[in-house]
Amino acid sequence: MIKFELCDKNNIEDTANLFYSMSPAGWVRASAPCFKKNLLHALATDARGTLVVANDADVPIQIGYVAAIEYPVFFWGKIILDHPLSFLSATLPYILKKLRGIMLLQPKTYSENSPPRFQWSRNNERTARVLFIGVLEKYRGQAVGTRLYNALFKELAKKGCEILEAHIDAGNDASLKLHAQAGFSMTKCAMGEFLAHHRVNHRE
Repeated sequence: MIKFELCDKNNIEDTANLFYSMSPAGWVRASAPCFKKNLLHALATDARGTLVVANDADVPIQIGYVAAIEYPVFFWGKIILDHPLSFLSATLPYILKKLRGIMLLQPKTYSENSPPRFQWSRNNERTARVLFIGVLEKYRGQAVGTRLYNALFKELAKKGCEILEAHIDAGNDASLKLHAQAGFSMTKCAMGEFLAHHRVNHRE
């Protein structure tokens, strides 16, 4: 039986081991385990982060996770202040590569003749953004990813969040399929990417 729960500091070690083995975040160097653990700890303890994990209770092991954040400037700002060296070591190659691409503080207004670029929120509604989602290979194809998202929707609704967004590479067919199955709507953006967005149901 698969169970879904919030990750907290009591089970973060199991999540960290799974996270290291799968290396889901392409913007974090594989050789930066110190920063990965700092990131997971922030997601599990900072009110702006939400980290949901899936557990196979019959084994028992953790088999998947999904993480999202609100107010990214403040979330990342605290991590940078608390762990500046590990942050730079882990993310600098990605930052340099993407310097001309997606900008965290990019204005949210666009020309009618061009597709939208990445945005953190829409219509002044409280918005969270997916950081990463991962499921062990042997458990894929069993709707674990969709169920992780359903659990995340409920946790975000408790916090008063209204919209969840994910940024997806246009060539990532598996991710596009997962987000469509989880009920996300897709908007084609600039730079060959999709913005997936889902309205969190407060009534659940």
